Amino acid sequence: DEFKPRVDFLWGVCSSYRREALLDAGGFDERFRTNGEDMDMGLRLNSMGRRLCYTPDAIVHHQRTDTVISICKMMFRWHYWGYLAMRKTRGKAFTFYLKTIGKVLLRNLYIDLIRHKSPRLAALSIVMFRTELVAMVKAAVGASRILGGCSGS
Repeated sequence: DEFKPRVDFLWGVCSSYRREALLDAGGFDERFRTNGEDMDMGLRLNSMGRRLCYTPDAIVHHQRTDTVISICKMMFRWHYWGYLAMRKTRGKAFTFYLKTIGKVLLRNLYIDLIRHKSPRLAALSIVMFRTELVAMVKAAVGASRILGGCSGS
């Protein structure tokens, strides 16, 4: 809800970059065909000293209808490829990812149960946490094969 003058990455479909910044970073990594390209690019730009900012004033409208299954598949891809992008750029990613999805689960459960008083939303948050956890573990296991022996864990 607030302007953030410095962020690690921007979500792909809701972001824009200066062309010269993308070229200086070497363009998008083609290994991240469907997801993770935004995190990889953001982390690389940050490591080059570039600044990414977030503004809630930018509005993006999505025309899409989802089901719980389609959301789980999307969340799996985001976390799988996002984990690989972080590991590629920063090395160690497992502890960071585990802490992040744990914090998000706790925040979501608070909002679902306390603010909205909705056990159904809380159950969905638990399903999403499980999806994110499975994606992270699978990405960690396959990282060397996909990233070609990148260091870190």
